[in-house]
Amino acid sequence: MTVDTYMHPPDSTMTFLYKSDWSDSYLRYPPRDQTVAVQHHNDRRATVRIDLPPSGMAILT
Repeated sequence: MTVDTYMHPPDSTMTFLYKSDWSDSYLRYPPRDQTVAVQHHNDRRATVRIDLPPSGMAILT
């Protein structure tokens, strides 16, 4: 997934606020330690890789 390069500088991470495959307890009390690293590329793009089940959704901040 492509993210804004200026909002996410090198060595930054994004935190999951929601994942559709979380258990009921995670949905009630979301974990604060599930993050993903932002990757910067030579062509000035910034991306994150997230693995989701079919028709899955996630919200990151």
